[in-house]
Amino acid sequence: MKKNFIYISIAGMFLLASCSKEDAIVPREDSPFGTRYEFPQGNHAYDATAKEIFDQFGIRFIYTGFDSTHLNRAWQGSTQIYSGKPLNDEQAIYHINFMKEQVFSFLKPEYAKDIFPPYLYLVNNYYYPSGTNKVYSTVYLGGVDFWVNSLFTDAQSTPPVPAAKLKETRVRILANAIKIAYDRKKINDAPAFHSLFDYVTEIKQYSFEGEHFFRYRGFLGDLDATGYAFSTYLPTGATIKYLTPAYNFKGYVFLCMRYTAAELQSLFPIATYPKIHQARTAMLNYFKDNYDLDLEAIAQPL
Repeated sequence: MKKNFIYISIAGMFLLASCSKEDAIVPREDSPFGTRYEFPQGNHAYDATAKEIFDQFGIRFIYTGFDSTHLNRAWQGSTQIYSGKPLNDEQAIYHINFMKEQVFSFLKPEYAKDIFPPYLYLVNNYYYPSGTNKVYSTVYLGGVDFWVNSLFTDAQSTPPVPAAKLKETRVRILANAIKIAYDRKKINDAPAFHSLFDYVTEIKQYSFEGEHFFRYRGFLGDLDATGYAFSTYLPTGATIKYLTPAYNFKGYVFLCMRYTAAELQSLFPIATYPKIHQARTAMLNYFKDNYDLDLEAIAQPL
């Protein structure tokens, strides 16, 4: 390379990295921030792999030549909260190959070119302090012109990385990428999917309230504070207007990537929630038929 336990993933929380109603502002290379790093970052085989991904999708992997101040850039200045370190060679080989084979291999430039921020930091030991503890983060999607992914910590600094952490990385990054592509109209709406929903009749918050309980109607609602599972309830006072078609579309993208058929059956049994299973199938078919994207494959264990 050239030189130039508590786990929680802060995806902005993906809750509304996946389901927010407004597109994030993501500066490109012609932004006032400019290009901060030499790229490719070296002349190893993994540097060439990083360059291939940049050429296809317009995002630079940054894994050396940074310090913690770079991980805390914000619109209102840099106040250091997160800490992290560059990767060593062994970590970089593993991490970049994972990104190529298990994340970006699912995408196509036709809809995913230039939807990403300029930089994706691949970081070792990425955390923020909480009292006397360190809270480790796997994925951060809220940087001013960057995202962060961390597979390694000082406690686990060598491959292989646990499968659950790899899947979480894949799901969070890809779900947010598809959300952005959809918001920018690089991915179109799905009429057959939306035809399964009644976006007019008022919903109910609780199952004991009968057939208009929002989940009986097929609506998923928000993600919880982890950004990696669905919340039990809608926000207090939420009405059918809260569950817009766009919000619903992005929620189902996450659901399809997050849960296998067996996991979904455990979470939302088909006998009780047939509409959720029907809508999931419609969404899976839509992406396969129109974008050659297998959302169900993303949900599989690594």
